[in-house]
Formats: sequence, structure tokens, C-alpha cells
Amino acid sequence: MFFLKINDAILRLLSPLVPMYAHCLLFVAILFLFVRVFFSLDFTDEMQHIGEMISLAENEAFFKSDYFLQQLGYFFIYPLLKMYHYIFPDWTYFVLFNRFLLASLILMAALAVYRSVCRVGENKVAALLSAAMVICIPHSSIMSLHYNSVSIILCIFLVISWYELEKSNSNSIIQAVLLTALFFVYPVLAVAGAILISVDLLIRKEIKQLVFTGGTSLLLTVFVIWLMFGLGFIDSYKHLLESVEFTRSFEVGTKILRWDNLLQLFFVIFVTVFSFALIYWSWLRGFVVNIIFSIKDNYIFWFLGLSAFSVLLFKSSIYLHTAVFIKYLFLFAMISSAILLTDEKLRIYIVRLISAGLLFSLSYSITSGNGMFNFGLGAGAVLPTLIGIGCLAHNNILREKGKFHLLDFILLCLPIFIIVSALLHPYRESPVWKLTSQIENAPVFQGILTTPEKNELASKVIEQLGSVKQDKTIIVLGPQPWMYFTTPAQIHTPMLFMHFPDSEETLEFVARKIASAAKPDVIVIVEQLPKSIAREIQQILNAGYSCSTALLDEDLIVRYRYASTRQFPADFLVCKKG
Repeated sequence: MFFLKINDAILRLLSPLVPMYAHCLLFVAILFLFVRVFFSLDFTDEMQHIGEMISLAENEAFFKSDYFLQQLGYFFIYPLLKMYHYIFPDWTYFVLFNRFLLASLILMAALAVYRSVCRVGENKVAALLSAAMVICIPHSSIMSLHYNSVSIILCIFLVISWYELEKSNSNSIIQAVLLTALFFVYPVLAVAGAILISVDLLIRKEIKQLVFTGGTSLLLTVFVIWLMFGLGFIDSYKHLLESVEFTRSFEVGTKILRWDNLLQLFFVIFVTVFSFALIYWSWLRGFVVNIIFSIKDNYIFWFLGLSAFSVLLFKSSIYLHTAVFIKYLFLFAMISSAILLTDEKLRIYIVRLISAGLLFSLSYSITSGNGMFNFGLGAGAVLPTLIGIGCLAHNNILREKGKFHLLDFILLCLPIFIIVSALLHPYRESPVWKLTSQIENAPVFQGILTTPEKNELASKVIEQLGSVKQDKTIIVLGPQPWMYFTTPAQIHTPMLFMHFPDSEETLEFVARKIASAAKPDVIVIVEQLPKSIAREIQQILNAGYSCSTALLDEDLIVRYRYASTRQFPADFLVCKKG
């Protein structure tokens, strides 16, 4: 009775404050989003995507500076890129502009999730929590328009258009448009989304809607491909097939076969099967609930058990990478929604959200070079909506006349946990309070704050490459694509982010493309080259290049490695034609 009285007292005290807290939470999430816009600079993957967009706008064609297939998604923003290049010929503030575009898409996705949760449950607090979750989940950690971040947002819209069971031609057209966009951004996810929708429509015997959605998506896809070829964005089928060959050569999907990834996969399958069993077998759910509350006074359990769990979540947000943290949050949301399900009318929504999250998460994991590490990407596309609907599906403080549990406290703190994790673990960068410096004399980076170490290193590189004229061409041999933006010279490479994998097929492809292309005016070598590429580069250098070695301070290199978790050599070679 003592804990019951405490519960009632907490309920009376906190219930009026929860709506205000939810609004404050959304405000903090939006503030965090704009912190991500202005702070941290990834010198690797983000620079690859920035380079692909710049190359598309300047060359008006794909595969001029990179052969990765995922760049095809930039076709949809090509007019915007051309307009920006017209206003800023030297691409000043382009990284910042790119991030504002992504932030706008994230806010649109948050609004869509908010409206969806409101339609299902008419509960603004749960909807605000879901919207804050959308904003807080770092979309693949890199704050840039690239295939992972954009595909997550497209998946959010696709799931919203699907899980509510709305039957209309306009909804089918929306799904067709999203599937078409996904096909060019992340083809495997488009296939996963098509399977999800098709199986659902077949089960519900909505054959006409299936034909309409599938036919519309197919026509749109064919039309976009026709536009790409007709307008010259793809020179020939040969280049497209070479891009497919190049992308596949990175042994995509092989990491999932490692024993540690397989163990994680089996664990995910077990949790999913158990969650579905709890959802559909009420006797099992009742049995589990009785075990959980077998302690004489269940409030003791909530206080001790969930207090310990909340501490674990907070520590995880500090020590775990955000993508891993979100993966475990999705599993927690899945099983807690199943155990605490009391509103049977919402069961179908929870089942559909779990199915979509699992399918998208496994698609990311199986086809990615990172394996189960990328499970959190697909989970992040569904987790906000699942948490919102899960809150509606059980009797808690977020509902009128509900009961207060520490679980509600955990749910309301999840965005804060994610923000803590993201601030402590930005992508290949130091924590946000160490980002105090802006790189000068590199227009693309203007407006972004990073570490003093990156600024100092960039300044040293600019001293070596900044004098290269705009009409010259340059290739950077090594995993340092950011160096292209320290010089006004034109990018001249078949692979922007030239990290050398173990695949001989990839190395031979790059060597072949270097040999067949026009000789660049400047060659920068920042890493020991594989034999196949070194052979071709040596032949080019023998044709008349003068080389000099740029030396860097050892102390700077050590500090840079510590600040960015990335390697950079203490010296690199700069070779100029003539």
C-alpha cells in the first residue's frame, strides 16, 4: 500500500507536467538538430558524398569522379545543385547548405510521424515523443544527404503510408513514388519495401491495389531511367554496368556471415519470434506479466528493476556508438510493446511496425559492408513510430486515467539518451564541446565548426595544394577525399574516397580506370599504393612529373589521430605535371 500511495502521489504530481515536458523535449530535439548542422566535419564518407554532388553539377553526368552506384539518387536534386553552383561557383558553404537540406527532410519526417500517431491514438504527448525521436536519431550519423540518411527518411514516409491500412489511389501513388525514389537511392530497400507492400496486399486480397501500386512504381522507375539516359546523365549502359560491378566488388554483404554477426542475427530473430508470440498468444502474455509482477508489491519491481534499466540505458548512451544503441532500443521497444499490450485494437499497428522495422534493418545489415552494425539504420526508421504507438497500446501516464511506471520515465527520456550518445560519439569526430575551430581558405567547409586539429591539418594541406589553378585537374591516392576541397583544381578520379579494400577486383578496376583516363595535372599520394595501382601511377609519373614531399609535424599527426580516430601520414607526395 505504501508504494501504491507513492504511485498515486507521483501520478498527481507529474501528469499535468507531462504535456509541457513533451513540448520542451521537442524543442530540445530541434535545437540538437541544428547543433548537428553546424558542428562536426567528417573527412571521409561525408566528403565522398559532397564530391559526388559537386561532380554531378559540374559535369552534368554521373560516374565522372566516382563509380559508386548510390550516387544515382542525386538525380532528384540536380536542379537544386545547378542553381546553387550558379550562385556560388566555388561552392562556398556547400556542406552547410547540404545539411540544411537534410535537416529540412528530417523535420518533414518528424511532422509526418507526429500526424500519424495523432491519427491512430489522438494523443499529442505520444505523438510529440515520436516526433522528437525522429529528430534525435542520427540518420546514419553523417549529417549529409547520402544514400543511408535519405533512404532512412524515405523508409519513414513509406512505413507511415503503409502501416495505417489506408486504402486509396492517392496513398498507392505515394507508395509508388517512394519505392521509385528508394530504388535509385538504395535499391535493396526498394525491393524490401515492395515485398512488404506486396505480401500485405496479397494477404488482404487487394489485388487491384497491388497491380496499381506496382504498375505505377514500375512506370515511374522506367521513366526516370529514360530521363537519365535521354538527358545524358548516364553516357552509356556500359558505365552503368561498370558502376554495378564496382559497387559489388566491395564484397558487400559478406560481413553478415561472420560468427559475431550471426549470433546477433539469431538473437534478433529470437526476440522477434518471442514478441510476436506475446502479441498473438494472450495466455503467454498473461503468463509473462504474472511472472514479472509475482513480487507481492509490483511497484517495488518497477522501482528497482526499471531504475537499474534506466541507469543501464544512460551508461549505454555514453559508451555505445549511437547506431548500436538504437539497435538495442528497437529490440527493447519491440518486446516491451508486446508485453504491455492492453489495447487489442492497436495490435495490428504494432505487428506491422515490427515487421517493417525488422525487414528494413535486415536489408541494411545483409547488404552492408558493416553487417549487423547497420541494423540500427532500419530500426531508426521505425523506432519513433513504434514507441508512439506502443505508448498508446498500454495503460500508462501518457494516457488519460493511466498509471505511472518508471517505464514512462524511460520512454520520455529516450530522446535525451540518444542526444547524449550522439554528442559523445559524432561520426569520426571529437565530442561536440571540442569543436571550436573553422577551416579557413576552403570555401566548401565554411560555416562548419570542427576540431582545432582538423583545422590545423587542413591549413598545412592548403599550403601545399591551394596554389593549384582552377583549370588544373587533381587526383588524391588514399583515403582522404577532403583534400580535394583544399584546392580550386578539378576532381579527376574514378574513386573519390580511395580506401583500398582487400578485393583485388576493386583494385584492378580502379587501376584500369586511372590508366585509361587523361593524365591529371596533380597527383597526391597519401598512402602506400597496392601493386596494381602503383604500377599504373608509376608509368604516369615517368611521363614527366616533378614530385616533392610535404612534411607534417609528428605532434600534429598524433593529435589529429586522437581527435578524429583517423590516420594521416606524417608526409605525403605531391607530383605536378611538367
